[in-house]
Amino acid sequence: MPDVACIIQARRQSSRLPDKIFKTLGSKPALKHVIDRCHAIDGVSHVIVASPDDPIEDPVEELALKAGALSFRGDPQDVLSRYFHAHQLVDTPLVMRVTGDCPLIDPTLCSELIKKVHQEGADYGVLVNWPHGLDCEVFTRDLLQRAHTTAHLDVDREHVTLWMKKQPNLKRTNVAAPNGEMHTGNRWVLDYPKDLKFLQALFAQFDGLGSMPGWQEVTDVLERNPHLREINAECEQAWARQTKQVYHKSKQPAPRNY
Repeated sequence: MPDVACIIQARRQSSRLPDKIFKTLGSKPALKHVIDRCHAIDGVSHVIVASPDDPIEDPVEELALKAGALSFRGDPQDVLSRYFHAHQLVDTPLVMRVTGDCPLIDPTLCSELIKKVHQEGADYGVLVNWPHGLDCEVFTRDLLQRAHTTAHLDVDREHVTLWMKKQPNLKRTNVAAPNGEMHTGNRWVLDYPKDLKFLQALFAQFDGLGSMPGWQEVTDVLERNPHLREINAECEQAWARQTKQVYHKSKQPAPRNY
């Protein structure tokens, strides 16, 4: 397996749910779940939490260091710059992008994506049609440098990989969900207050599943408790509208699996 730096973007000042990464799910904060799961990904040699360089974000760095991750503080708005400079701490051939609001990120799926990018010599890889909340992307060090040097739209700087997705000549790969509709009706991300209510109810059902249940175990829990999906179902439409606006600003069609 290649040497990969997993960079988690995280901040306290979320407009929809402030301090969401510190909300307790089960026995620990959401961000701690993300860091622990990223440490469990095969091929990941370094986990870095990239947070804004603002005193209010000091607790993010404290949690990251306590959890065994590295920390980088950078531009609050230019997240692409934050990724580029965070990667300079370790300078690995591949970079994985994860966000701090995905406490169910699946190490097995992420490992599979790393393996495909490495074996196929791809520039960019992504998980496709999985529930929102399992999101991760893998790209090369060279592509990150090109994006940092070339991307100029504010929206491309804020959303890290939008510029990459617009490049026509990249070699791409993906790991697709076995059921192409898995992203429909499965929202596992922490972004709105109702997402928090959903995840807290979901984590309460994890007794006996170990500290890091995978996507199949989570799916099994939801199939036994279908009412849980209703808790944050309406959040998906709001998120879809927001995503379309982002892609419109970036002059790129929104992906089908948003």
